[in-house]
Amino acid sequence: NYMKMVILDYQWDIGDTRIDAGCFGSVTQDTESRKDTLDFTSSIMYAHRSATDKLIPKFALRCTRKMEFEFKPGSVREMPDLVIWVDIPIAHITNASNQPISDPHTFQANDREIKFKITGTSANQMKIVADYTLDRVTGSLNAALTDLNYPNVVAARIRGRCDKTDTIEKKF
Repeated sequence: NYMKMVILDYQWDIGDTRIDAGCFGSVTQDTESRKDTLDFTSSIMYAHRSATDKLIPKFALRCTRKMEFEFKPGSVREMPDLVIWVDIPIAHITNASNQPISDPHTFQANDREIKFKITGTSANQMKIVADYTLDRVTGSLNAALTDLNYPNVVAARIRGRCDKTDTIEKKF
C-alpha cells in the first residue's frame, strides 16, 4: 500500500498583518495526480507580522559527488548526483520523492552552512554514517563517512558542488 501525506503552506503579508493558510491530507497512488479534487483539512490564521515567523520555502539542490577512501589516497570514485529537497522549517532533508533521508535530529542550518547525517548500509552490510556539510555561500559539499563500529575513524571523504534547481522533475 502507498500513502503520502501532503502539506501545503501559504503566507501573505498585508500591511502589518500576516496571513498563514495551510491545508493537509493524504493521497494514494491512485489519487496523487488529482490533488485538487480531494478533500483536505485547511486552516487560516491572521496575526501581526511580529507574532509569526516568515515562511521559508523548501528548495531543491543537485550536488555532484566524488569519494576518496582515506586508506587509499588518490583513489577517487565518481558517485551519482545527490538530488535533495532542503526543508529548513521542518529541519530535514528529503530525496526527490519527498521521503526523509536525513537522520532525525541531525539537521542544522544557519546563514553559512547546512549540516545533516544520513545512515545507511554499505554493499558489505556495514552501517555507514555520512556526515554532510553544505556551504551556502560557495556551494561546496563535504562529507565524512564512518563505520558505526568505528565512529572515530573516517573511512572516506566525499567532495562535490551543489547548485540550486527550480524543481526536481522526473526525466521520463
